[in-house]
Amino acid sequence: MQIDYIDSTHQYMVDGILVPSVSTLVAYATGDIYKNIPEPILEKARIHGTGVHDAIEHYETSGEVSEEFKKEVETYIELKKKYLLDVKSMEQIVCYKHYYCGRYDILDTDGILWDIKATSKFHEVNLEWQLGLYYMALGKESDKGYCIHIPKKGKAKVYLVKPKTNKECIDLIETFESAK
Repeated sequence: MQIDYIDSTHQYMVDGILVPSVSTLVAYATGDIYKNIPEPILEKARIHGTGVHDAIEHYETSGEVSEEFKKEVETYIELKKKYLLDVKSMEQIVCYKHYYCGRYDILDTDGILWDIKATSKFHEVNLEWQLGLYYMALGKESDKGYCIHIPKKGKAKVYLVKPKTNKECIDLIETFESAK
């Protein structure tokens, strides 16, 4: 199976066929929670969120803390220690057959998925779908995952998330496909 990520459009191709991303399926399941936010604000938030993710991944691979995102990375390190997070892999592309692709943030050594969010609010239902779809793409099902929420303002927190089941995810895919 050949998977290509098209960075300019944030889309995936599997064996030359365009497939939806996990983000697309989550938005379909929950609605577009960002639809009333002006594009310049969304773009600024995307840049910040990507920067936080990249800085944490850089820390995990090199042990170095980025100056630009020092506060966020130090917060991540504190939460990682508090919750005994032992990272096995980060930012891996996963694909469920030829139906969708995505990129999870963290898989720990116990096989538990962790997502990093830098959004102003925690959106639990979105994470339930997101983690459920990632688990299914990994060929697993789990009754738990975590979200490390590091907002710009307010206190960072780790949330326990109950991912959607494989059946719920398959039903979502079928509904999505039939709506096309």
